[in-house]
Amino acid sequence: MTMPSILLIVENNNLNQANSLASHLTLEESQLVQAHTIETAKEQTSLLWPNLILLHLHQWDIDVLQLQQTLNQLNLNLPWVIVGEESQSLISSNAHVSWVTPNNVSQLNEVVVQALDKQANRFVRFRQIVLDCQNREVLQRETSHSLTPKEFRLLHLLLTRPDQILTRKEIMQHVWQTDYMGDTRTLDVHVRWLRKKIEDNPARPDYLKTVRGEGYIFVTRSLRQPRETAAAVPTEPVE
Repeated sequence: MTMPSILLIVENNNLNQANSLASHLTLEESQLVQAHTIETAKEQTSLLWPNLILLHLHQWDIDVLQLQQTLNQLNLNLPWVIVGEESQSLISSNAHVSWVTPNNVSQLNEVVVQALDKQANRFVRFRQIVLDCQNREVLQRETSHSLTPKEFRLLHLLLTRPDQILTRKEIMQHVWQTDYMGDTRTLDVHVRWLRKKIEDNPARPDYLKTVRGEGYIFVTRSLRQPRETAAAVPTEPVE
């Protein structure tokens, strides 16, 4: 399952469109988001959990070290691509940085694609829900939550098989590696915990729904859609 990537471009707001990095990227299935100050870069990173930070130093005297230290407070450990003259004194020693020569469009796209490929399976995204498979955390709107190993495996299973009914047996096999079905209350408990972390109203879930007599489904389409959609299955209130 291929996930769209999000690139945060941090560059001078005074650049014209022709000089902006956004005009030179030839990426498919990627969302480009721009920030022009350290604070807005932190805000966008916290809100979106981008796959990559793309910093443009052209005609800009930004404090790169302060920018990195500010974003490092979020503990995402994201890779960076910096367009500018290489200088190790500008960056922190533990940063994952690739440098690109200014005005080299082909190198820019090549380096960005390589960096994104390394992050290809890190984030699973659906609307305001983002699952970080590296740090085992979930972002719901602007709030992040740590996940237990079982919570992570359960949410990853549901998000990567959207609109599919997953039986209790399937889930127990995948998450708990067991065929024992004598007591699956632990599954129900983990579902309740996840709902508290990803639903606006856990008592009336929009996404993680119970399918009566079968199991659970992560709904990405409206229940009002035609019967043939997987989301249009009989669900029941939260246990």
